[in-house]
Amino acid sequence: MNVAALLQDPRFRLEQREAPPLENLRSFLSKAPRNLPTTYLRFLKSSDGAAGPVPFGSGEIDIWPLRDVLNRQAEISGLDGYFAFGSDRSGQLFVFDLREADGAPVGLVSRAKNGARSVDVLSGSFSEFLQSLSRMSFGL
Repeated sequence: MNVAALLQDPRFRLEQREAPPLENLRSFLSKAPRNLPTTYLRFLKSSDGAAGPVPFGSGEIDIWPLRDVLNRQAEISGLDGYFAFGSDRSGQLFVFDLREADGAPVGLVSRAKNGARSVDVLSGSFSEFLQSLSRMSFGL
């Protein structure tokens, strides 16, 4: 997937942040799981996170900047093998399922009233997730 082209697509309506300094990206990579999706890493090289409206869930997404990602992993404690990369700004978290060696599906973690958590799969990969945001947000 050509992440740079997607970020320039007028249908991709998330507000992008400036690319992070290379030193910040290197520091993040030294502490992050080794099997994060390549497309996610290419996204972070181009934009240090993004935020805006989406046509599902709470209607918002915040893909966290590098400075926040590792610190916020405690929010998914108890969900071994998952890595949070953003939120919907209403308590649900966007996560990668890193339990399998092949690919990393994107899911949405929600909390039930009793404190239990469930993960709903949104797409088979971060590439598919970004493309769906572009396609679905066209009518917003």
